[in-house]
Amino acid sequence: MHAMHRRLAPIAGLGLGIALGQGCYDGPLPVDTDVGSSTGPYLCGPGFVTCPDNSCQPPAPGACCGHGGLCPSDDTGPVDPTNTTLTTSTTLPPTSTTLPPDTTTDMTASATDTSSSGGESSSSGGESTSSSSGGESTSTTTGGMLPGCYDPMTFPWSGPLCGPAAAPCVVQASETIEPMQLPRNGTPSIAVNDDCEPAVLHATSQGGTLGFFAQRTAPGVWDVQPTPFPMSQGGLDFDPVTGFFGAMVYEGAFQVSARIHDGVAWNGGDPLMGSQSLSTKAFALTGDATLHGVLQQPAVGFVDATWPGAWMLAGMPSGGPTDLSPALAVAPDGTHHFTYWSTGGMSPMLRWETSAGGLEDVMPYGIGPVSPALAQELVLTDDGAGAMVPHVIAGAQTAIGNRVQVIHARRDGAALWTTSVVASEDPTGETTCDVPPLGPGELCTLDRTTYRPLAIASSLGGDVRWLYTEVHELVDYASDCMPGCEWVPLVDMSTYDVLLGWLEGGAPQSTVILPDVRAIRANMEVDGQGVMHVVAYAEEVPDAAATGLTVEYFQLAP
Repeated sequence: MHAMHRRLAPIAGLGLGIALGQGCYDGPLPVDTDVGSSTGPYLCGPGFVTCPDNSCQPPAPGACCGHGGLCPSDDTGPVDPTNTTLTTSTTLPPTSTTLPPDTTTDMTASATDTSSSGGESSSSGGESTSSSSGGESTSTTTGGMLPGCYDPMTFPWSGPLCGPAAAPCVVQASETIEPMQLPRNGTPSIAVNDDCEPAVLHATSQGGTLGFFAQRTAPGVWDVQPTPFPMSQGGLDFDPVTGFFGAMVYEGAFQVSARIHDGVAWNGGDPLMGSQSLSTKAFALTGDATLHGVLQQPAVGFVDATWPGAWMLAGMPSGGPTDLSPALAVAPDGTHHFTYWSTGGMSPMLRWETSAGGLEDVMPYGIGPVSPALAQELVLTDDGAGAMVPHVIAGAQTAIGNRVQVIHARRDGAALWTTSVVASEDPTGETTCDVPPLGPGELCTLDRTTYRPLAIASSLGGDVRWLYTEVHELVDYASDCMPGCEWVPLVDMSTYDVLLGWLEGGAPQSTVILPDVRAIRANMEVDGQGVMHVVAYAEEVPDAAATGLTVEYFQLAP
């Protein structure tokens, strides 16, 4: 499907053709609940990787190279000409999608000759190094060929991230994945393959819980296929050893499954017995075969879940059945960090917890109940001595008049969290048209500004970036009393922007990165070259006749 700007995109029908095929999967034999004639994948014994040609290979980078799987970018071994997951070049993604136009002669530099004094990043020629100072990072790179997106020397990314004036972000790609305006379930998820090309899981609730898997095959071109299983939302990851995508999927009706996409089709899946649900923010991308998530069990609470080929569950020592909105980040040593809104006390409290036993309160929510529409999410950075520093972006009702604030919180020590207000709604001076008119000839102006957090991403070296929305509603209304009186819009001058934020000198800074984009829910991931990939559900600007959401992709790089 060719992408186009969503204002110009024609309404096209959703193709529902389903292609089923065998996948590679090292867990217990799954039960195919979608197609009764499917026999499921071929399984290798313990300690081996199942490749697309059903051969069993020892696990190693490029294990399936020559056996139908992806070769690493520096692999000189054989290439299977029948391997449909390979492209003619596996070492270098298209320049226009990952690099600024003026850096084609040095294809490893994510930022060239930039520096800042506010704790931001700098880059110069030389050996590749990274360090952190004041919560931000510095990095140097050498010329040469770009590594694979999951090269262990660069993933997880610890170099600089774009954003501040010294190294501003450029929107390298702005593409519509799905122009159909439909009701969308949950939040979309995004991952990249070893060529740094993105793939997206998204869903619609129109006609059932229908899932879709979209892969970017070229700049502006997306192959969108329906999933052969129901999907409300889920998390997506990529395993560079096999070249397969993996997903932890909430199918709806409290059913969760693990799925593997072998480059051609999804496997039969490994359903988790019992009743669980999963939100996309409660899934963490780690770039390996293990899937990581926090599940929620009705009337029980949160469960820490991993899937390295079979389901492994661990209870969380705190929390309860009424807690809300879990988020997950995974440290390089495998420790899980969680945040969630704890509602068991006098008032809601954002709580941080780890699988290693950490447990602390972060900040209050304000007057409850907690709104699930106010996303909260966390990421991790390295303090330079190997300790993880959690960062959270969250929406809370602690502003004037219990309006919304977007808040960044950073853990600076044991039970010591530093919070900074990123944006705060203020009802002072605003006007609304909530009261219906009493008769003809009345006028009213709606003038109100609202903020909502969207997503957060980080470099292990210290850089943290977040996205949030600013909506300024400015609409002139006139009364229409035929027959009952109601407000009718005359002129709509509203603006809808997505802002990119960061800390500079300890204070939050921001810039409009996506003007005229009405993003509703989004996810953002950093690849192994420091590029930020964003997927979002978005409404039309201005409002069209349809009230649904499109699926949008954005790529942010220096």
